[in-house]
Amino acid sequence: MADTVRTPDFKSFYANNVRFESTVFDLRLFFGELDHREDESWIISQKASVVMAWSQAKIAALFLLVNVMAHEQQNGPVDLPANLLPPWLLPEDSELSLEELVGTVADKFNSFVAQQQEQQK
Repeated sequence: MADTVRTPDFKSFYANNVRFESTVFDLRLFFGELDHREDESWIISQKASVVMAWSQAKIAALFLLVNVMAHEQQNGPVDLPANLLPPWLLPEDSELSLEELVGTVADKFNSFVAQQQEQQK
C-alpha cells in the first residue's frame, strides 16, 4: 500500500450536507454546510467538491458503511429521521435500524443487478 502524505494545499472542511451528481464516467460529491440566515431561512453553503471514478465511489461507500457500523457498535444507533431518506426507499412513517436500511438498499440493488444481467443475455 502507498504511503500517505498531505500536500501543502491540503484543505479540511466541515460538512453537514452532501449532494451528488453523476455521469457514466464518475461521481461528483458537493460538500456544504446548512447555514441559518438572519431572516430565519436556510441556505446550503457549498465548500468543496470531490470527483471520483465509480470504482472508487463503490469502495468509499463500503468503507463509509463499515465506519458507521463500527461507530454504532461503540456508541449506539445514529438517529436518521425518515424525512432525510429518499421516498423510493421507505414509506414516510417507517424507521429502520442501520442493518434493516442496508438490507433494504441491498435488496433493491440486487434486484437492479439481476435485471442488468438478464438484459445482457
